[in-house]
Amino acid sequence: WWYSVGRRVDDIRQASLGGQLKDRVIRKLVPSVPVIARWHLVPPALDVADKVVNGRDPRYDDLPPASLRMRIGVSNRLLRNASVFEEGQDLVRRCVAGGLVSAGDRVLELGSGVGRNLMALRSQVDFTSYVGIDVDAEMVAWCRDNLSDESVQFHHADLFSAVYNPTGSPASDYRFPVEDASVDFSLAVSVFSHLLAADTAHYAAELGRVTAPGGYASLSFFLLEHVQALLGDRWNFEHELEGCWVENPKYPEAAVAYNEATIVDLFAQHGLSLEAINDRDQHQQTLIFRREAR
Repeated sequence: WWYSVGRRVDDIRQASLGGQLKDRVIRKLVPSVPVIARWHLVPPALDVADKVVNGRDPRYDDLPPASLRMRIGVSNRLLRNASVFEEGQDLVRRCVAGGLVSAGDRVLELGSGVGRNLMALRSQVDFTSYVGIDVDAEMVAWCRDNLSDESVQFHHADLFSAVYNPTGSPASDYRFPVEDASVDFSLAVSVFSHLLAADTAHYAAELGRVTAPGGYASLSFFLLEHVQALLGDRWNFEHELEGCWVENPKYPEAAVAYNEATIVDLFAQHGLSLEAINDRDQHQQTLIFRREAR
């Protein structure tokens, strides 16, 4: 009960003009929550607070610590954020209902984070295999320790990102750790929204390589045609880089937007045709691609 009330108060605050303006100010001063997550004193302090605030709520018993949860996108709710994992259930439910993923499928997730979507997949789909890839070594280690089994693997992609992995290597030579045409369903939530143009092109080529005939990919993007421009909205993407637009030039990967036609044409070059654009009224749009069945 107390959690529901607290969450409703947060929703009301965010819906108000003052809340919207506050959110915009926070986002300008703090370009990315994952950046904060690496400040020396933040993780232990957040985890202690998490145990105090959420200790009596059983939904948090099997979730990763707050210092890891905050890295996957929790808006401004750093503690009371179990709803993020409930959203994962909703996301997978939509994919199942749309016929994108079904029993027996081989699944690849880019940006597997702390296993939010894997947890949802396990509860709804009897998949054959799952491979999760992430650039955050700590999140991968937690997933390996808590979620891996014979059918589930997690891989650390030690790739550069000014926000998520500032000591990593360039992504241009990275090969997804799966064989050609071996993936029936790919999922990437808020991954391409953190990739600059060259890396997006490389990932599109890799998805084209690994997707099996008839396979689907559900990928989220910031598309300039659909970014909301209402007062207080979070993003405006004022800074143009080569092939994309960014919110903050100091941390360009914190938020990256593209033209819709650019993305559709790019994936078509690698055999993946656009099936649908969902979530047009949200901050990020979900693009559904499919490789033609032979």
